[in-house]
Amino acid sequence: TDSGQVKGKLSYMAPEQIRGEEVDRRSDVFAASVVLWEALTGRRDPEAMADFFLERGVGTAVIKMGKDGVLMKNEWETCRVPAFDVPVVDATGAGDAFAAGFLYGTLKNWPLRKKGVFGVGVASRCVSALGAQAGLSDFRGVLELIRKKALPEDRELFGDNSEM
Repeated sequence: TDSGQVKGKLSYMAPEQIRGEEVDRRSDVFAASVVLWEALTGRRDPEAMADFFLERGVGTAVIKMGKDGVLMKNEWETCRVPAFDVPVVDATGAGDAFAAGFLYGTLKNWPLRKKGVFGVGVASRCVSALGAQAGLSDFRGVLELIRKKALPEDRELFGDNSEM
């Protein structure tokens, strides 16, 4: 973006971003849709978009790519989690649902990939019904969907429910 120009929803921005300052480590996780990432970075490749913010001190970059899943990157790893093959009724709230699942995993200190898979699971439940909340379910419903739709190696991340 141009210097001094602020883009995005204020309620989702780091304080330094709102003030038009450079985003730094205080903005530990920066998550947005691929369209916003492209607008902010001027780059089209998701990994290059993530690198743009990692080079500026963001701890974890999360690029939500709709039907193409999500890319998450920090200084130690890069993870791509594909979207689940589910019928999409309404995408309203899918990004927020992903964020809720990702943040739940963050609170549980899960590894990056597990947070992403759970976020994709919550978002996949969300898009299954009309409106932002009708498709959402309890934790067990998300796990059931993950066990049916996630990649086999990602299903294994949720094999032991004791740490949920």
